[in-house]
Order: sequence, then C-alpha cells, then structure tokens
Amino acid sequence: DLNRYFYGGRLHYFSRKLDQFDADGNRLSEYDASQVGLQLTAGREFGNIGALGFGLRRFTGEAERLIGDPAQLPDFDFEIGEAFVELVLDRLDSPYFPRSGYVSRNRYIYSRESLGADIDFEQWEVDLLGAFNRGKHAFQGGMRYHVTVSGFAPIQSNFRIGGYSRLVGFQNNELVGQNYALLLGGYSYQ
Repeated sequence: DLNRYFYGGRLHYFSRKLDQFDADGNRLSEYDASQVGLQLTAGREFGNIGALGFGLRRFTGEAERLIGDPAQLPDFDFEIGEAFVELVLDRLDSPYFPRSGYVSRNRYIYSRESLGADIDFEQWEVDLLGAFNRGKHAFQGGMRYHVTVSGFAPIQSNFRIGGYSRLVGFQNNELVGQNYALLLGGYSYQ
C-alpha cells in the first residue's frame, strides 16, 4: 500500500514569451519572461484509474519587453506563490489516438501573498475528454474550462490558448485572459 503514495520536488527554470494582442490579432507587446523556482508535490494513486495530488509552487521571475511602447509597457519582476490540488482520472486506451475511455483533469490553484505571490487569486481548471468507437470508426469529444474564480490573475498567470491543439487558426498563445471555455471534437478511422 505504501507504493500508492508519491512525493517529489522539481527545480524549474524556463523562459517563455508573454504576448498581448488586440481584438484584430495585432501584437501589442511581447515580453521575454524567465522564471526560476521550486515545486513540491505529494499525493496518492488509485490503482491505474487516477491520482489525487497536492502541491506548492514558488517562482521568481522577470519580464523584459521586446515589443511595445516602453512608456506604457515597462519591464517588470514578478513572484508566484501557489498551493494546488489536482485530481486526475484516466481510463483512455491511448493518449494519442483514443478509441475508448475517458480522462478528466481537475486542478484548483490557490495563489496567495502569504505564499510569496504578488497578488491573491484563485483559478479552477477542468479538462475532459471521452472516446468511443463503432467498428473501425472512433469519435472523441471533450471540453476545457479554465476560469479565475476569485481575484484578478496577473499576466504571467493568465490562461493562454492558440496554436496547435488549442485553436490552430490563432498564433501560439494569441488569446490571453482570465477565463476560457473550449469544446473539442475528433474522429479517426482505423
């Protein structure tokens, strides 16, 4: 029974682009944001069905403006301090081309100044995908619902969609905001 419990830590360093676009899809600004920090996670697995995990994240970072008006869009430093809980249930037969089953990922993020964050806010993320088949035909359907339920998330914690598998008609991470909902559908033939 002890092998059902897990714990771990990760030291992270990564750099990413934080872009802002207007309603017409024109880039207003681009920041190069780098951050370093630590994530600690613990939880319990439930057989091969799913897992419940808890964690803490603490990051410090800086964002350097690459594109945009320097008078209105200065460089800035930021702090991330979060606790989270995540429940994953996974019964898909394949992560790439599923023909049957479902996967559900629910995460609640609790950002607080007392944990080292710049600002208090809370977010909830729900990702669902189901698949079924009829002979050689397989159908997939799902949804993503990511919402800031309390407070106002700063730019480095906003949700981003656009690009491969998240609305391919938009540039990578072009759509940025406090909330989004997305319906998914797919078909494959064996």
